[in-house]
Amino acid sequence: VLSMYPPPGSKYYTKGDDVSNLPETYEPAMEYPGTMRPGRTPDNSPFQDLPIGDDDPEPVPWPHFQQISWHHKWYPPRPEPISVEELIEQLGRWATPEQEAEMRAGARRAARNRREQEEQQRRSTLIVDDEEDADFD
Repeated sequence: VLSMYPPPGSKYYTKGDDVSNLPETYEPAMEYPGTMRPGRTPDNSPFQDLPIGDDDPEPVPWPHFQQISWHHKWYPPRPEPISVEELIEQLGRWATPEQEAEMRAGARRAARNRREQEEQQRRSTLIVDDEEDADFD
């Protein structure tokens, strides 16, 4: 709560509130709306004043912003993963046309056998109701 100050002109404003935490060079740009207007002085430091090590291959002026030309080439952090097709090819798992035809024929044979077994079970199942329905008298 110690860092909150009433705006000038309010009934809570006192002479002791004149202490400003802003630098002396701060001049707000009044064309921006809101209470946190940017200043008119440039915030960027010269490149030579930024905390960059001499051995950095790609210097990023952290915590400052970095402006990069549109033609700057960024290298990926890791190699691109191979596609699924290439992985299958490397493992030697592609089926030949003959193997695919054999798999389809086997699937058809299995479906036909399954239908025949279901039909056979239906024929062999005989429902016999020998109990007399005495409840319906």
